Amino acid sequence: MLSPRVAPPVFGLGLLEAVDEREILSRADENDADGDGISGRPNYAWNVVENKKTLGRFGWKAANPSLLQQSAGAYNEDMGITSFVFPKESSWSQSHMMGSLMSTKISDSLLQSVAFYIRTLAVPARRAADQAEVLAGKKIFTELKCVACHTPRMRTKV
Repeated sequence: MLSPRVAPPVFGLGLLEAVDEREILSRADENDADGDGISGRPNYAWNVVENKKTLGRFGWKAANPSLLQQSAGAYNEDMGITSFVFPKESSWSQSHMMGSLMSTKISDSLLQSVAFYIRTLAVPARRAADQAEVLAGKKIFTELKCVACHTPRMRTKV
């Protein structure tokens, strides 16, 4: 059986990382207190670098707290490449790995460079923003309350 996956885009993630945690938490509405039919709660994920739970922002279900950890996790889980963040291979405890001395490690500077690249990869310029079809789509997006989760504007802390 196959389970094809399409990698999520990584542009603009540095902007999300730069949003103050308080701003994100202010939008949580776990019990739908405002009665708009939309609820959501933040996920707190284990931050390997800080050795504590912090607000998750990246990956499936916001399971990673930073772009550094998201990048290190992708290297480790997807390619079996270790780093200072994840020094053991993801299959370390499986029987076929026991006793294996093979290990590929990414340098700290390269991992930091990859995280920096993702952090600074700009969002593509908006196209055709004034065309009738685009404006009609924006109106539908707003009317369907998509903007309750897919916030059109947030201020970064930086």
